[in-house]
Amino acid sequence: MTPSKLGSLATGLVCLVGGWAGIVGAQENPPTFASESAQVRLHVAVFDKKGVPIAGLTADDFEIYEEGARQQTAFVFSPGETPVDLAIVLDMSGSMSDSMSAATRAANELADSLDPADCLLFLPFARAIAEPTWTAGGAGVPAISGDSVGSRDQTALTDAILTAQLMLRTRRVDDVARRAGLPVTSSCVGQSGVQGTRRQLMVVVSDGMDSISRASWGTIMDNVLESRVPVISIFAGTAFTSSPRGAWRVFSRRRMEALAVGSGGTFEPLAGDSYGELFERLLRLMRATYVVTFPRTAASHASAAAWRSVEVRVSGTEARIQAPSGYYANGAVVDRVRTSQGLAARILKLGSIDAAVSLLRDAARQAPDSASVHADLAQALELQSESEEALEFTMRATRLRPTTWHTQAARLAMSLGRGELALEQAIRAAQAGDEVGELLDRLTAELSDSELERVRARLEAPRVFLADTGAGDVQTFLRVRETDGMMARLISDSTELALVRDFSHADFFVWFDVEPDTRRLQRDGRTRGRLRLNLPRHLTTPPPKAWSGSYRDSPFVRLRPRTLQDMSIEFEDSMTVAELDSLFRAAIVELEGWIRGSR
Repeated sequence: MTPSKLGSLATGLVCLVGGWAGIVGAQENPPTFASESAQVRLHVAVFDKKGVPIAGLTADDFEIYEEGARQQTAFVFSPGETPVDLAIVLDMSGSMSDSMSAATRAANELADSLDPADCLLFLPFARAIAEPTWTAGGAGVPAISGDSVGSRDQTALTDAILTAQLMLRTRRVDDVARRAGLPVTSSCVGQSGVQGTRRQLMVVVSDGMDSISRASWGTIMDNVLESRVPVISIFAGTAFTSSPRGAWRVFSRRRMEALAVGSGGTFEPLAGDSYGELFERLLRLMRATYVVTFPRTAASHASAAAWRSVEVRVSGTEARIQAPSGYYANGAVVDRVRTSQGLAARILKLGSIDAAVSLLRDAARQAPDSASVHADLAQALELQSESEEALEFTMRATRLRPTTWHTQAARLAMSLGRGELALEQAIRAAQAGDEVGELLDRLTAELSDSELERVRARLEAPRVFLADTGAGDVQTFLRVRETDGMMARLISDSTELALVRDFSHADFFVWFDVEPDTRRLQRDGRTRGRLRLNLPRHLTTPPPKAWSGSYRDSPFVRLRPRTLQDMSIEFEDSMTVAELDSLFRAAIVELEGWIRGSR
């Protein structure tokens, strides 16, 4: 495809991504949509009293209520009309060993039952993650070599889930790219259903423990809420049978439950090795699941970061319904933006910078709080020789997600002759762990001794990692995510602290969580939430980048009980951003004092 054709394609891509991202003109008079963000998409399974899937339902049969108010059902696609992209994420670590053969056999039987139009991603893991590859449905699961998952005494659960999420996102990008005439990357092309619609589903089989992942649980939950891909979360394994009420089992169970609830999937605690029966139920679930859409309400647009409760009913029958209890209001927009980013990357490889910039500008308008979109747009603008604008968007990205893209900002600022900004960004890059020694040498070559001393003090500032507590219900997660972002920006702005993105580089850990007795935030926004800030002791030696043994040997768990200080911060849901900012600024000042006193 020539650059000129790609240029004219840009507007079409914006419309294609901006329209319903699974519906094209496969019918004589296809439906048209103003924007996918104007639609809420739900996966709804419908059974009769005996558990048999009910077929033949239409939009007239479904009743949808959002926050108690009846909504108009827009479109319904039946199970037979929508092929499936299925990802099976299977924990093969030591704590799961007693039931691994049964789990693998059940996964194989499920894969054999898929239709040729379906696509399967089988992702076993332990310390390492098997090579992720899509295969056509009906061909079983790929063979697992002994070395593909590494040591069985460690678990990379979060990294494995993130890998599956990214692979599913690539499938969604492939679906739009194929219809736009762009190259696809998946090894399983699959077949679009009626009006181009496909379903996606993830199955996670694990005991919920993680001992070695680099990805944070917050990243996983962000993707869960934004993608709206249902997760069947199977809580299995024998790691905690001796202490069923132990803290680690509770923590792990909450994680696995949050995966299911946040995605609109189901949580399945499994005793023993009865995987065959469970996977048969999953197959029935897939064959009973409709794709149901309804228009987003004005209230959901106004509260984009909120969780909206949903109830689905089927009129005229005593059906048993399995449907999401709600949705993240901004999820449709963010997921569409991620698709735009994937398409833009492919367009750049084909040589059309202008088309990519056009697509990314639209994405940045749709998701002004997305750091990665601003960073991608900045990189495309730099290729377009628009360095000033590229720096502007890079700075937006670093502000939205501290510890990232500082090196890019420093390099751009230096090329534009803005030495002070370049030095500040280079210092933050070095604090975060980037290799920027050569850049710093160039920027400090003409500084006075006193200025050099101030730079040196910044570079030697105590390194702080803002830890992800990683559990909790969806509403609590959304609230803590908001305050975590504010804390990260304030720590990054501190001249006495250095915010790092890798906990293995940290001198101090800051734990930030909502206390258990106030997790249920009231809808009226007046419930008082309590946040606790924990500061573990200063480390005499830096924690290792990797460690062996059980989860209890990890730096997170090993250091958490050695707390220097606890501080409770009370806030109300009704507080403005300015009020929260003032509250947390005071907390950071106290945090700085704690650290000064510990050194």
